[in-house]
Amino acid sequence: MAGITTLLRRLLRGKAVPEEEPEDPVVRCQAVLAERPRDPQAHFELGSLYYVRGRLDEAARELEEAVALRSDFADAHYMLGLVYARQGLREKAARAFERTLKTSTNKMMREYAQNKLQALSEA
Repeated sequence: MAGITTLLRRLLRGKAVPEEEPEDPVVRCQAVLAERPRDPQAHFELGSLYYVRGRLDEAARELEEAVALRSDFADAHYMLGLVYARQGLREKAARAFERTLKTSTNKMMREYAQNKLQALSEA
């Protein structure tokens, strides 16, 4: 799964998938989930990949499953907030960012969530 995390980071930074990576990372995540359907990390990574690709309904479904399986999964709550915000679901986005603030111990993640909450309240 570490390879998928590396690919996800590259995609989020706007970098292309390297040519030596012939398999689509979405297909790889789906294969992991076929073997381990209750793996919150795999749902998070697949949802994040869907988000990057603009497949917001699928992203929401996967990220919702990730937080259902692990309620303290701060990164998944944050990504879910991003998805909801792009879908125009401001109240849901705010709740996801608030949940990020409650569950994250990462100062930077908490600052990002706080900034997103502030932007939602100003819009």
